[in-house]
Amino acid sequence: FRAPAAHNQEVFDRAVEVIAEATAELLAGLEVRGAARKAG
Repeated sequence: FRAPAAHNQEVFDRAVEVIAEATAELLAGLEVRGAARKAG
């Protein structure tokens, strides 16, 4: 699956927008506790 069929493009694009907005809201609302860890 690489791209939606032409007749589904509009609803697919809207779903991507909604998911992106929800993800941004989630990440903005997360609270990180504790010190950052260094790799290595």
